[in-house]
Amino acid sequence: MAQYAPASPIQQAEPVTLGPNDSVAEACRAMQRDGATAVLIVSTEERLLGIFTGRDAVRCLAEGCDPQQTRLEWEMTRSPVTIPPDLPVPEVLRVFEAAGVRHLPVCVEGRPHGVLRRGSATRPPTPTARQTA
Repeated sequence: MAQYAPASPIQQAEPVTLGPNDSVAEACRAMQRDGATAVLIVSTEERLLGIFTGRDAVRCLAEGCDPQQTRLEWEMTRSPVTIPPDLPVPEVLRVFEAAGVRHLPVCVEGRPHGVLRRGSATRPPTPTARQTA
């Protein structure tokens, strides 16, 4: 049987995280600053609560939200599908397809360690803004 590399080498090294009470505007600034397409929403104990993506930001703005006043907990996807860091890449691809999502948080015991974006599982990783600075 073929051996496949786990997802961990292709995950984003440091996920962008914010709290549920942070604003949509703060999430957009963080994504712009770090070149990310998603923010993971975590509790004070660093447990994953949800995910907020660039598409969520577009939807929110199109619906007329005030990004300065709108809290992430109101707009995030709660309890997103997650994967462990040791999941083989073919399984990661199956999870993307089955869940119909573009982002998969990589978690260990409920704590995020990275996030995969659809497409990143099929090509080599690119350096993040923090890695090139």
